Amino acid sequence: MKTSHSIIERVQSFFSLIRPFTLIAPLIVSISIMIASFFYQQHNQPFFTVFFSTILPASLSLAILNGASNALNQATDYQTDSLSKPYRPIPRGVFSVKKGKLIALGLYIIAISLAFLVHLNFLILIFSITAFTVTYSLFPRMKDKLFFNQLWIAIPRGFLGILASWCVFASIFQPVPLLIA
Repeated sequence: MKTSHSIIERVQSFFSLIRPFTLIAPLIVSISIMIASFFYQQHNQPFFTVFFSTILPASLSLAILNGASNALNQATDYQTDSLSKPYRPIPRGVFSVKKGKLIALGLYIIAISLAFLVHLNFLILIFSITAFTVTYSLFPRMKDKLFFNQLWIAIPRGFLGILASWCVFASIFQPVPLLIA
């Protein structure tokens, strides 16, 4: 039996699916690293112009990518979540597994589209992060492989995320971003 859910409940469930509070810290860190690389490279462009034209799309790309990963993970873990986290939108029946995957796909497309606005190196790193997050939840489902599952989260969200943030204005092959990452 299908239950009707209000628009408000669907919007709240969308936010529950992407888990926005888990996106705040990476958003702040990515913006901070981008600002640091901007000043490290001593760019001549006006900072506020660069903030809105480059930093904002790049940081949103990373945050939305993280949200896509959260949505995909919930869509693929619905059986486990129905026991351990029944309050989540898919176990509650607000979204189907298919809808959860479609939301994740839409968010991946938005994140990659925003990366196109930055430059090629950033786009390549976004594609790399995407590959890690998709293969974490889908085939070969690295989430189920002990030890590798931790690496599969740490590499894209830590190492590659930091490099992607730094590369917005500077080279990732400098010592500073490699030490930070």
